[in-house]
Amino acid sequence: MKAQQIDHVYNENFVHSQINHPFIVNFEGLAQDTRYLYLVLELINGGELFTYLRNVESFTTDQARFYGSIVTSCFEYLHSKNIIFRDLKPENLLIGNDGYLKLTDFGFAKFLTEGRTFTICGTPEYIAP
Repeated sequence: MKAQQIDHVYNENFVHSQINHPFIVNFEGLAQDTRYLYLVLELINGGELFTYLRNVESFTTDQARFYGSIVTSCFEYLHSKNIIFRDLKPENLLIGNDGYLKLTDFGFAKFLTEGRTFTICGTPEYIAP
């Protein structure tokens, strides 16, 4: 509760209820018991892009273009719905069995109504200077 994790889970639930894109992890539902909240998401069992990159050490130009185009497609879609993601990192890009990426972890996502936001959030290692 101190880290506002409950708010992030409810926010993620709301954002997921507003979106549907082939390169974004599908949201299946939300459940809770007396102790935990659970997000039920599509199974993407190819692992994180982070782990894959660590194993191959670098991407070819074609791989970089391919992955970059998927992320661009996701962001174009989200921005068309006035949603900003705010936590892009290789750990939040999962690899499907078909080799395509799926964006996940919408806990920091935000609907933008005024043109900008003033909160700082995300993973410190990936925050722009």
